[in-house]
Amino acid sequence: MAEKFPIKKGDMVMVIAGKERGKTGKVLQVQTKDARVTVEKLNILKRHS
Repeated sequence: MAEKFPIKKGDMVMVIAGKERGKTGKVLQVQTKDARVTVEKLNILKRHS
């Protein structure tokens, strides 16, 4: 069974941690197994779970 992840491709998100904190961008890719998302024009970020 796939784990539910509240973020989907195309969503607009705001980074809340790290050096990119406060920046917003569009989600390009979601990796549910690693709890990672790729945000347009930003570094790859990890969701702390």
